[in-house]
Amino acid sequence: MNLPLVQTSEQDFTSFLRIPTVTDLTTLEADFAIVGVPFGVPYDMRGVASGASEAPMAIRECSARYGRFLNHYDFDLGGEFLNGSSVRVVDCGDVPADPRDLAGNAARATAAIRSIVDRGTVPIVLGGDDSIPGLALKAFEGADPIYVLQIDAHLDFRDEVDGIHDGYSSPMRRASEMPWVQKIIHVGLRGVGSARPTDVAASKKAGNTLITAREVREKGVKRVLQEFPEAANIFITIDC
Repeated sequence: MNLPLVQTSEQDFTSFLRIPTVTDLTTLEADFAIVGVPFGVPYDMRGVASGASEAPMAIRECSARYGRFLNHYDFDLGGEFLNGSSVRVVDCGDVPADPRDLAGNAARATAAIRSIVDRGTVPIVLGGDDSIPGLALKAFEGADPIYVLQIDAHLDFRDEVDGIHDGYSSPMRRASEMPWVQKIIHVGLRGVGSARPTDVAASKKAGNTLITAREVREKGVKRVLQEFPEAANIFITIDC
């Protein structure tokens, strides 16, 4: 599938860390590919282009200053960024969207990520609101069982909100229904969010694990890691 994700003629496009761009996914040859999905599944017209839709470009712009340091010594990593390896990382730009075609926007996001996966490349998806993980996980249909690590203050396990089943309160509920998703580990839960007691019960009944922020603070990251079998395929989603 040939999806023109970014217009290379645009002079103001800044890639992540100023790495090379690849917009023709049929020619993609990389180990990791950055792809922006600014637009997810809104609950109303106000959410079509929410503030979160500006995040992919904001992340790129913040990262650009570090591009010239990629071959410098990083004391946090104990060496240069890729440590002299042949790992190739590219930026595929953003999935295009049309405010008059909300269903098409979601389908294009999944199709673009699927194209990256089909090329044997690991996608690194920049959202967008929190409906994006559900759209991304659809792209792994038919894959080996996947464990989902969700780092989030909220459960995101609502079945629907105002009749919308794929909005930002529901991505983990939709993920739990995907046959290729083995289990979800919710990590960092705290405070009050959209979850009802029935949503918490539903996630537990589905066999998922809920780990609060308090538990991580008291028991450490090892508490989280013990939930994953060795060599598991892990999809990581982080809500900021």
